[in-house]
Amino acid sequence: MKKNILTLIVLVSLSNILYATNFDYKKNKQACDKGDASGCYYLGAMYESGVGVKKDYLQAVKLQTKACVGGDSRGCRFLGFLYKKGKGVKQDYNKAIEFLTKACNLEDAQGCGVLGYSYSEGEIVEKNDFKSRKYFKKGCDLGDSQQCRVLGDKYYIKAEKYFKKACDLGDEFRCYKLGRRYYNKIGDKQQNIIEAKKYFKKACDLGVTLGCMDYKSLSKGELLQY
Repeated sequence: MKKNILTLIVLVSLSNILYATNFDYKKNKQACDKGDASGCYYLGAMYESGVGVKKDYLQAVKLQTKACVGGDSRGCRFLGFLYKKGKGVKQDYNKAIEFLTKACNLEDAQGCGVLGYSYSEGEIVEKNDFKSRKYFKKGCDLGDSQQCRVLGDKYYIKAEKYFKKACDLGDEFRCYKLGRRYYNKIGDKQQNIIEAKKYFKKACDLGVTLGCMDYKSLSKGELLQY
C-alpha cells in the first residue's frame, strides 16, 4: 500500500506535466521569446508530449532549461524527469536529483514529492530516510495531501499530525483513519468519541461509506467492532 501511494505521487507529478499544459503554440512561443518562463515551460511540455507540435526532446530540454533558469519550478522538475529518463539528454541521475532539488527549493510540492520518493525507495539516488522525510514534509507543508498521507503512514509517532493535515486537504481516507485512531485512543474516552465522530462525519461527507456507518453507530451510542 505504501509503495502504491509513493508511486502515485510520481504518476501524478508526471501527469501534471501534460494536463496542466496550455496548448496554444503561438501564445506560448511569443511569451517564451519575450522571456516569460511560464511560456517556455508550456512550450517545452508540448514538445515533450508531441501535442500541437512534432515531438522533439531536444527542444523540450532547451525550453525547460530556459524555464528553470527563469525561475519556473515546473521547468526544473520537468528537467529532472528528462535527465532521469535520458530523453533529449544523456541519462544522468545526479542531474535529475539536482533539478528536482531546485524545483523543490522553488516550492514545487510535486518536485519535493518525487525527491521524497527517490530517497525513500533508493531510486536514482542512495536511500536516505532522513532526506526522504525532509522532502515529504516540505511537500506536505506546501499543500500536497498525498505527501501528508505518506508521512502519516511511514512515521507512526507523528501520524496524527500528518493525517489531520491530509484530512484538512481533502484526503477522505485519512479522515476516516483519524476517526478510528481517536476511537481506539487511550485517555478521555468521551472526548475521543467526540473527535472520532467529527472525523467519521468528515470522511462520510467526502464519500467514505464506512465513515457514514461508524458516525451513525456512534451517534446512536453503539460500540464499534474493530
